[in-house]
Amino acid sequence: MHIAILSDYAVAAFANGPAFSTQTLKRYLEQRGHRVTIVGPAPGPDDPAPPEGTLLFSSVEYKGHPGVRFAFPFPDTIFDNTPK
Repeated sequence: MHIAILSDYAVAAFANGPAFSTQTLKRYLEQRGHRVTIVGPAPGPDDPAPPEGTLLFSSVEYKGHPGVRFAFPFPDTIFDNTPK
C-alpha cells in the first residue's frame, strides 16, 4: 500500500514530538512493507536534508515560531508581483 503522511515537520530539524512521531510512523510502516511518502514544507537553508520519500512544497519561515515553515502547494510565481 502507498501511504501519504501529511506533516508540518517533514524534516526532523528540531527535537520535537511531531517530527519524531512522523519519522517513527514512516519507519514502522516501511518495515511492514508499505511505501510511505511524507508530504510537507521544504526545509530551510540551514535545516538538514529531507529523508528519502518526501514530497516537499515551497515554504516560507514563520517568524513567530522558529523552525516552523508554511507550505504553499502552488507555484512560487503566484506571489511574483513584478510587471511582465
